[in-house]
Amino acid sequence: GATSSVMLKWLVQSEAAGDVERSTMLHAHLALLHASRDVSSYATDDVKLSRETVSRLCCSTAFVISWHSEAKSARFIMKTLTDPKRRRQQIPMLPVPLHDVFLNYDKYRRHICRWSDQATSKDLDEVLGRVASVSL
Repeated sequence: GATSSVMLKWLVQSEAAGDVERSTMLHAHLALLHASRDVSSYATDDVKLSRETVSRLCCSTAFVISWHSEAKSARFIMKTLTDPKRRRQQIPMLPVPLHDVFLNYDKYRRHICRWSDQATSKDLDEVLGRVASVSL
């Protein structure tokens, strides 16, 4: 819809700018948006997810999981881990709705698994390739 289109535009801009914090927030909200589209029927077996929905939901969830601790630069995190004075200092995390992202992903997990059982090898490779690319 229009909301996800605007968010995807912002995401492209934030990723082009190397803004990990904003990209993580946008991915978190995209994951919640995609997962909430059909809330009333997620418990039934007749949910049919498209390749694009599976890809976006999995990519956004993977990005949030992989990058939510990147509020500070990698250099800051390494200094925190290696400096004895800072060892007890907590590494800052981004204020993303991590729990909600996990819950929404879990809500659709069996539908994603069913989609993957029925998907072609080409579709699986495409989706898994996209998930891997946002996670690294």
